[in-house]
Amino acid sequence: MTVAGAGAGAGAGGGAGAGGRSAAHAVDPSTRWPGNPSAAHAVGPPGAAGAIPRGQNHLSGAGSLPSVHEVETNTCIRRYQPSDETAVVDLWSRAAKLAHPFIEGEGEGERARKLREVYLRVAENWVAEVDGHVVALLGLLENEIGGLFVDPRAQGRGVGRELVQHAAALRGAELRLEVFEANARARGFYERMGFTERERRLDEESGHQLIVMVRPPRPGLSPAAR
Repeated sequence: MTVAGAGAGAGAGGGAGAGGRSAAHAVDPSTRWPGNPSAAHAVGPPGAAGAIPRGQNHLSGAGSLPSVHEVETNTCIRRYQPSDETAVVDLWSRAAKLAHPFIEGEGEGERARKLREVYLRVAENWVAEVDGHVVALLGLLENEIGGLFVDPRAQGRGVGRELVQHAAALRGAELRLEVFEANARARGFYERMGFTERERRLDEESGHQLIVMVRPPRPGLSPAAR
């Protein structure tokens, strides 16, 4: 994967969720991503169904990222643009429903409205493309992964891993996220990515338990290599 530094892209602000947290990690709670972040995380195991062919990867970066950075696969990661909204909302809806079947109304209605009108406007959002198709969304809230959603058809192909690595390279510090206890798939993925449980709390909006997970910075590596 190649990363082309392109400065700040449209549709990205400083932290996401209007001052809220990233519990939506699912990608996507008070002002947090609908679908609850990692909760919605929709990252599947290797060989997940519905493979989408890969094209060459370009990362449109921000800040001090190098103009070109070689990574292991051919995913294209770039800043979210307003023109991505339709594709992003569609993949978020399908991924969130798959990851959070225990949340009534997930992936639609008021939660979809918040995604469009709040999170996509105020978060620092990135998308991953494969062969020209947007297949994943990463939302950052400072050092917190507020939302990570991968199109079910593209899961199990390393896209989620690359987005987490991209977040670590951008921040160069401890990463934090929240994932629903009931989302065992996402919890396992984050554990494999080096996150460990720090605490638990009740998500008042859904009534489900959230697990706060953290991933320490990697000593001895530059931010872009972590």
